[in-house]
Amino acid sequence: MLNNIDCTVIIPLKDNPSRTVFTLENSIFPEIQYIFADGSKNDSNQMLFSRLNYSNVSYFRFPFDKTQRLYSKKMLEVCASIKTKYCFTLDQGDLLSLEGVIKSVRILEKNPKISAACGRIYTGHRIGIFLWDLQQVNQNDHLSDIESHIALSSLGIKYGVLWYSVMLTEYFTEIRRDIFNYNLNHPYMEIYPTIFLLSKGKFISHGSSQILRITYSPSQTTEQDASFSDPNELANFEKDAINFGKVCNELLGITPSLAIDAVLPLLRVVKRQRERQWLGPSFISKLMPSNATITKLPRLRDLESRANYYFKLVFKDNARDAWFSGLRISRLKNWSSEGSHD
Repeated sequence: MLNNIDCTVIIPLKDNPSRTVFTLENSIFPEIQYIFADGSKNDSNQMLFSRLNYSNVSYFRFPFDKTQRLYSKKMLEVCASIKTKYCFTLDQGDLLSLEGVIKSVRILEKNPKISAACGRIYTGHRIGIFLWDLQQVNQNDHLSDIESHIALSSLGIKYGVLWYSVMLTEYFTEIRRDIFNYNLNHPYMEIYPTIFLLSKGKFISHGSSQILRITYSPSQTTEQDASFSDPNELANFEKDAINFGKVCNELLGITPSLAIDAVLPLLRVVKRQRERQWLGPSFISKLMPSNATITKLPRLRDLESRANYYFKLVFKDNARDAWFSGLRISRLKNWSSEGSHD
């Protein structure tokens, strides 16, 4: 008998159905619930889900979220369909470790004063059948298990994000409502959940792996609203930060300066990123160091597919599962020695 977990994973979709398939094949566990919120421009994802029949997977089609406002509206509307006590988000094409989710939920169940919990988060870059630069990227350990006002003050010194944390569905709904009602665009919609959760109680970071976030090749990137990357959107970010502080004070009762200090470092980083020029056609050679460790993934057609190799490398706490039996990993010493990488 399955030990069902009172938790839902919300996965917002846009185009690039191959990324959707990647998650479906390798991160659907019967113990938890899933909601796929599709804001794609075309019908590829919808056609995919029309052929699927998972009792714990729900699919909802929304209008094309070509603007941040429409995206926020979609994420707010999907809250009404969450039936579990806890939830969190997973990005399209990323992978999930069940044991990490279970531990996060158990932490919340044991202590109602905990507002959110999350395990280890990793990233890896993927082009075709190659994965490189696997690394742990948790940006929240310094916020773990400390009082709310201390954690909030710490954000101004070192950036932290809790958005992939498991939380009460009640909190998730409030966050999405606030983001929509106050029209908080990126990057404010990224930092606001962290400030919200820290204002509600302690955050706990634990050692079990939970999410593997994957950076895809340019052919698989998702088209975003231009405002996500337009540096002019942040031309007056100091003034916008003051307004953001007022919003946080009104909604959460925290001192405006705490919110301002928390968001300013993030705004400066995002503004610099937006001002950088695209790396160009030779970006792979620039991005990939000559001594990088590469993992080559074989072309498998069954459900024990390429993603299992990612998990074997990163999610070692799951390695005991039959899911990983009989897998082989081939490591390449460097990128340049392999010739073609199609």
